[in-house]
Amino acid sequence: MKELYRFRQFLAEGVIKENLSEGLFSKKSKLYEPKGISQIHNYVNDRQVTDLESKIKSKEISPKQLSGINSVMMAIEEFLKAKLGIIEKERNGIKFLIYPTGKAGGLTDNKLDLYINLPQKGKPNNLRTNPEETLKMMKIFIDDYLKKQKGIDVASAKVKKSNDTTAYDVTVPITFKESVAEGKLLNEFVGKELEDRNEPLYNELVPGQGDAETVEGEMLRAINRIVYRYYNDGDEYHTGYGTETAGPAHSFLVNANHPLRSLVSALFKKGTNYEQTIKDVLDAILDHIESRQGKYTKNTVGGMFDYEPEFEDDTYDEDDYDDYYDEDDDYYQE
Repeated sequence: MKELYRFRQFLAEGVIKENLSEGLFSKKSKLYEPKGISQIHNYVNDRQVTDLESKIKSKEISPKQLSGINSVMMAIEEFLKAKLGIIEKERNGIKFLIYPTGKAGGLTDNKLDLYINLPQKGKPNNLRTNPEETLKMMKIFIDDYLKKQKGIDVASAKVKKSNDTTAYDVTVPITFKESVAEGKLLNEFVGKELEDRNEPLYNELVPGQGDAETVEGEMLRAINRIVYRYYNDGDEYHTGYGTETAGPAHSFLVNANHPLRSLVSALFKKGTNYEQTIKDVLDAILDHIESRQGKYTKNTVGGMFDYEPEFEDDTYDEDDYDDYYDEDDDYYQE
């Protein structure tokens, strides 16, 4: 049980940092670490996380694999942020542990069998565990969050019922798509000139984890988030799933009290081509930061995730719980 708390220790020591692919132009391969979840070790197997970090450093994980795993980690982050209030209420009995690379052999070159463990009621110490309610919550995670990640294809989940300390074993077959951010040269996206200007400032001003200490850093963090989600996953801040993944970053740029608020608001409003618009906003932010000549403003306006999206996702269509599994799948496999 002691090892279950290593993840939290690594966060405190800064060993595991926020994924710098959120800064599109960073060439460092890093595992995406879900942010703002204080008890992350309760929901994600931390031994697999540390093992992944080691394999990434030794280049045993390919760009395609890393992109797919990071899509899973982003889905976990978005799910937990939306549902943590329900999950943390002890009386609801929602207990689960996600294994990012599945069981032994679950991760291959092109796919991942994501594994989720749902503990049995009262075993070993979860007296209020409710496996059936947890299973319903996992349906929401898979259908509403995991399947909406555009870097992966998610097949129907397979559930195996057990009688030991595990109530249900849930396996989710995932196929990796080619990662745009890893599969092409970055200057094919925004041009080498913007890339060369962005990278050193991003490395200087945007921390590995959490909000930037300066307004300029948080502005740069926000536009990098928008750029990354567009090129890597096709997300746009004003429509569909992009309202959740890029919407807060856009909202920060148009609502926070920073020096470029009027300018970037006008650029977003008047832009007719999404790709060109986000390049123009990036260019304007870089111009401003460079003009400061190292004299930056302390951040008192908060982080981008503190801002509610300006747009709503109108593509949600709730499926019946009975449709969760394919007819060919056995819901309970004795």
